[in-house]
Amino acid sequence: MRRSAKLGLIQFDGHPNRGHLAPGGMSTPEFKAKIVKLCQRGSRSAGQVAEDFDLTETAVRFWVSQTETDAGQEPGLTNSEKQELTRLRREN
Repeated sequence: MRRSAKLGLIQFDGHPNRGHLAPGGMSTPEFKAKIVKLCQRGSRSAGQVAEDFDLTETAVRFWVSQTETDAGQEPGLTNSEKQELTRLRREN
């Protein structure tokens, strides 16, 4: 948030970086893999893991789902297929 110079009102600058970034502002594959493993163990829910690491539950559930898709356990486009599709769209 910042204060408007003209009116002295507080302006909302949008949501802070939360939910899609690992602590420290980095979203590494290693961090995501760690979060996914914690969820897949079954001892804690995605919501609990998200809260413990200051992430959104939506982001954690997406990471788990994408990992399962990449492993062929869930239908959908794998990360490599998404990258190829993006590349082909750029070329086209």
